[in-house]
Amino acid sequence: MTGAFAAVAGFSFQTAKADCRVATTPNPAQMPAVDFLNNTGMETVIELTATCYRDAGVARNQEDTFHVCVGMDGGRQSYLQVDPRYLYLNRNAALAGLEYNIYTDPAYTHIVYSNTYLRGTEPNRILYTPVTVPANTNVATAKMYAYVKIAPNQSIPPAGIYENNISSGSIAVKIGKSGDCRKDISGWNPSKIGGTIMQATVVSSCKIEAPDNIDFGEQSIRSKNMVGQTAVRVNCPKNTPYAIGLSSKYGEKTGNGQMKHKSGTALIPYALRDSASQNGAHWGDSGNVEQPRGSRKFNGTSATAVHPVYATIADIPADTPAGDYEDTVTVNVYY
Repeated sequence: MTGAFAAVAGFSFQTAKADCRVATTPNPAQMPAVDFLNNTGMETVIELTATCYRDAGVARNQEDTFHVCVGMDGGRQSYLQVDPRYLYLNRNAALAGLEYNIYTDPAYTHIVYSNTYLRGTEPNRILYTPVTVPANTNVATAKMYAYVKIAPNQSIPPAGIYENNISSGSIAVKIGKSGDCRKDISGWNPSKIGGTIMQATVVSSCKIEAPDNIDFGEQSIRSKNMVGQTAVRVNCPKNTPYAIGLSSKYGEKTGNGQMKHKSGTALIPYALRDSASQNGAHWGDSGNVEQPRGSRKFNGTSATAVHPVYATIADIPADTPAGDYEDTVTVNVYY
């Protein structure tokens, strides 16, 4: 947004002798790892400590009150971009950004702006605290808090470290000796505060939905060419490589399985495949390495990918005992 604070009639500051400094904690302002799928690490708080020193013109037996304001622009990557702000992978603003913002309130309703980009008089968009130096002392401190939140419902970006350098030129302080410094455009000073780095780590977290069971139903002796189908659903961050492996409890990790009689020892062979054909490629489990009879490799898109899995039975021999047969297939997702 562009514009400026509207000045308030009769408003004045005595800044020549006022001396306050503001420091941020933590620095860098690092959010926990952002896991979009599990909705964790989406928020953090920056503590700003204002330290003010008694004005030489105020008697020691009197209180000396300062008014300290802090405004922030969009940061070094894009200082005009404040609604929303962005963190960039490896600080590269040419890449897609991770949307976030900084607020003056814990309800995340008022975005922190720099006075340069405000439109009209909006004091709730500037961080503010009074600092009172008690009588017979020379220094006092007070706290301000900025509330940082990653925007919800974003597409899952590639894993990595996302940053924005809110440098000392992007954070300005205004110190007043009377009135509310949030309502005046003039007198802001970036030298009274150091910068901070906004940082979040996006993790390669994948969400896996358990596939439905495959049920071949009732079959007769000498039945042939039976096919069952299910699907493995996986949601991984964009460009995150992953592999899916399937292994049989009573069979092998090469896509060959066996269903065991529930009350006996008889077995019915079957195969796990990536197509419905009896000659389709076997789908087994070779870990994170794709092999002809092993795992299958894919790439995350930030959307849920559906991977069909087929089980085929070539035939049921005539001497197969009647009854119920079953096997458990373990699905492993490697990323």
